[in-house]
Amino acid sequence: MRRAVSFVLAAASAFGMAAFGMTGCGGSPARPNGPVEASYATMLDRAFRADWQQLSARKTFPFPTFDVTAPDPRLLPKVGAFLAANAPVRTDIETRLRGLRPPVHGRATWTQLKVYAIEANTLALRQIHTAEAGDTRGFSATVQLLGNLHDTLAAQLAAAGLPASNALSEILLA
Repeated sequence: MRRAVSFVLAAASAFGMAAFGMTGCGGSPARPNGPVEASYATMLDRAFRADWQQLSARKTFPFPTFDVTAPDPRLLPKVGAFLAANAPVRTDIETRLRGLRPPVHGRATWTQLKVYAIEANTLALRQIHTAEAGDTRGFSATVQLLGNLHDTLAAQLAAAGLPASNALSEILLA
């Protein structure tokens, strides 16, 4: 048993040294953590600008007394019908997020941000569907989950170097 553990430790150590040697001796100049390159941030802004314009151009929310923390079951389907106009844009956002090539720099940061962004977008779509169905518990759950995810998204956007004025940032933090 002791011999097997020694072998595993030796193999892990050798693997670690090989990995260290590869990254330390002229491997890729890419930085996996930290911000994405400026050109990638610009590409994201351009890629999602039309989506942000569509989402932000919506008319004023027509239900001023609606309380997201205690949704009125009679009003919720009407809220869902209003929000449903966002569904095609949300579906497009998720498709485009999944199809993006990774950045050269900040690849790990971008991967985390992308996971959170897809989750937020999925929750926004679920929120639309629960509202349309008049599901007050499901709607309230999505409100809570999106609220919890907001600060994480803000931190990941900052870590990726995306300014608040970037279209993707605006979509995710709206």
